Amino acid sequence: MHDCMFSGHCIKTTCDQSCPAYAESSFLLEQNGITLNSPVFHADPALLNKYNAIVENAEGKLQTVIAKNTNSTAELIAYCGVCKYWRGSRLRTAVYNLKLSQYLEHVQNS
Repeated sequence: MHDCMFSGHCIKTTCDQSCPAYAESSFLLEQNGITLNSPVFHADPALLNKYNAIVENAEGKLQTVIAKNTNSTAELIAYCGVCKYWRGSRLRTAVYNLKLSQYLEHVQNS
């Protein structure tokens, strides 16, 4: 299988990367800079449940999260969002991870 997060559950013997599940989920993961060797795929389930609850409760609201490592926390929250919103996204960026340092650099260069 290719770099698909569903490869452990796929019934195809060879992957041609044409299924909507692969296309939609890989697009959102790519847009958020999350690769298949990312720590999010090995995160503590309790931590994922915590951040998933934040994603669930923050829909349509501004939510503040305080964390020691902002980049890894942002990646975990983005991953939870991708898992929740990937289906039916039709290659729209339904979830994004704002990295403050990259944003500031972009603003400075524009």
